[in-house]
Amino acid sequence: MQEQERLQVAVRVRPLNLVTELGHENIITVENDLITVKSDLSHESKVKYDIVLSNSSQLEVYDRVVAPIVPSFYNGFNCTVFSYG
Repeated sequence: MQEQERLQVAVRVRPLNLVTELGHENIITVENDLITVKSDLSHESKVKYDIVLSNSSQLEVYDRVVAPIVPSFYNGFNCTVFSYG
């Protein structure tokens, strides 16, 4: 039996739009594959992901996350892309 590939998690962080930007502070920062979320003035959570896309278009997300698994799908492997938001 062929060895399964490791599950990868990709996250896209979009910038604040003009409506939400007014009077609000961006609490998410991105550095390479590390996302930091500030929950209040003294606490922050850092999470590392396999792929982090910041300020990326839908086409860039497709090219980086979905396109690489399409050939496996055509070769009979189960492939899943779950997106939310």
